[in-house]
Amino acid sequence: MNNHWDDEITLLDTDSEITGGFDEPNEKGRETIFAERKSATRTEFYTAGTINRRIDEVFDVNALDYNGEIYLMFEGHMYDVVRSYRKSTDLISLSCQRRGPR
Repeated sequence: MNNHWDDEITLLDTDSEITGGFDEPNEKGRETIFAERKSATRTEFYTAGTINRRIDEVFDVNALDYNGEIYLMFEGHMYDVVRSYRKSTDLISLSCQRRGPR
């Protein structure tokens, strides 16, 4: 299977602040990297729904590029990283939920 690393995502290095009861990120830096956009699996989609979350996008990224960021930008929209997990030595998968209205 061929990898298609042609999507660009921007990882946001942040700290956060609680404002009006909501977690608001304070951006400290950003890095744009290449990623492979994937579809959420059916199980992942429905499991996220049981905890009132949703998975809107899934990205595979090079493990060397990812440093535990919890926010990213893709196509002008901000996403929360709901789950990150190592698929292999070189690959991390990021399951993401879009912030704000869809």
